[in-house]
Amino acid sequence: MRLPLHWLLALPLFLPACKSMHSDDADQSLILLGGEISPGPPGWHNSNPAGAGQVAFTFRGHGSSTGAEIGMQLGFGNTQEAGLDRSFSIGEVFIGPFKEWQFGSRVSLLAGAGLRYAEAETDVAGLYADRRVDGDDSTGVYAHVGLYFRVTQAMSLGADVRWADGWNYHIEGASHDARLTQILYGLRFGF
Repeated sequence: MRLPLHWLLALPLFLPACKSMHSDDADQSLILLGGEISPGPPGWHNSNPAGAGQVAFTFRGHGSSTGAEIGMQLGFGNTQEAGLDRSFSIGEVFIGPFKEWQFGSRVSLLAGAGLRYAEAETDVAGLYADRRVDGDDSTGVYAHVGLYFRVTQAMSLGADVRWADGWNYHIEGASHDARLTQILYGLRFGF
């Protein structure tokens, strides 16, 4: 993935949150989520549901309810178009601030928003391997809200509703919407 220059210029906005990375005075978590990308591949209405996996890392100062999150997501799917088996992939990196609300000792609500950079590619099935047909990138924004239920001191189960949008992809001579909506399910590990 190519990372645009304006992303690097935005990183200093998150540096104050990075000072809390020292483990003695910080709360950190690793979030592993999976689900589907809806509506599927950009502009393909007859596609099969697309699977997605996400890894995110959150950090904040000890006792604080706000912090920063950074992560990546990969999605894959397939369709048949004009008798050809086609596949697509979407890769994304994201960074932004988040806020967490605690409800008792077991339930927490996590909301975040920020910048995203995504790439989409389409492939056609070949005799020996898939052949890349076209691809494009998109810069945009994301927002999400997740509800987590603590099952042990260090692990929570949860669901996350996510929306993302950005510049349209230009693939195979056509403009395709970069908007994604998702419900993801998974685990959150605190340390």
